Amino acid sequence: MLGFETGQAACPVDPLQDLTRLIKDTQAVSDIFQSPTYAITDKDIRASACRSPLSSREKILAYFKKPMSETPSSRDFFGLKIVDNESRLNTLDQLFKVAGKFTLTIANGRTPDSPQLKAKKKVMALFKNYPQKNFTVSQLLTSLFGTEQAALMVYAQEKYALILNPVTDGTDRATPLATGYAFLHAVELYPPHLQKKFAANLDLVVRNQTADFYDKKANPKWATSANPEAGEIFAYPPCYRFSSDYQESFFVHEVGHLIADQTPVLDTSTSWLSISGWSKTGDPRKNDGWISARPLTTVSTYAATTPHEDFAESVMTYRYAPQKLRQTSIEKYNFIRDRVFNGIEYTSEKSCREIKPKAASK
Repeated sequence: MLGFETGQAACPVDPLQDLTRLIKDTQAVSDIFQSPTYAITDKDIRASACRSPLSSREKILAYFKKPMSETPSSRDFFGLKIVDNESRLNTLDQLFKVAGKFTLTIANGRTPDSPQLKAKKKVMALFKNYPQKNFTVSQLLTSLFGTEQAALMVYAQEKYALILNPVTDGTDRATPLATGYAFLHAVELYPPHLQKKFAANLDLVVRNQTADFYDKKANPKWATSANPEAGEIFAYPPCYRFSSDYQESFFVHEVGHLIADQTPVLDTSTSWLSISGWSKTGDPRKNDGWISARPLTTVSTYAATTPHEDFAESVMTYRYAPQKLRQTSIEKYNFIRDRVFNGIEYTSEKSCREIKPKAASK
């Protein structure tokens, strides 16, 4: 079952993914996705309701450049003296929290050749050529990653507690801008009550290798995957070849896995499993034994593989193309509306603004 042996849930890319390397025309690439294998098409994304709250590049840059009014303080950071207000210094700590994690794991007996130690050396290498003098957080991040990348990292952390971590995977490569915007916008597409549940310290881990490099059981064509227990979403090289809009849909799907893993767990609840007749009576070597007695009630071929993917695809479809989900299964539409979105609907620009969230049914 894709990704679940290691606690991860995967969002796939189209089997014709490799052809996109040879296709430069954007429309030609998007036409590949007009199939029922996955629930959402690029047309669904463009036509979806209630996208106006998404943060623009201009808004993010303006926020980043706005002077902070708090009293400054200082902090030693890898041998550099950083002088800024306390909240911005805390932002820096969160963005580079990986360094603290690695220090802890090394102290607990990791070998000198461990990936953690190699990653920490990468962190140190970022700063080795900087003279020991005063920096503000903005100056430091801008010098390392450029203004727009730095602004996106700070905005995502301070507005939503998201971590666009610049040194994950033992690399000094920052998150690709299109991927960073897609990740931020995917979170913003969810209502505030859901953001509070899953967004705090949600970490986007940028991978430089395909998924099978990290897990031999993984599919090398995965674009993204999620580890709900750790609050991590992974992006792999196939993801970076797609438009920011399509990457956004990948992350909306992955966030669906994080929502499902809340207490109580939703995607293996009796009420969810009963809609499509999910049971573990199939071949355990395929999809971890999950089989649906009513696959026509799933929104896509991929959704019909496991109840976990069924849930994530249904949540994504509810957000982008709610009528498609309603037509496929009114029971799933009602479940997602009431148990996930607290009554908020996305059938029109008017509907998602007028309906006040109500208490979720138990």
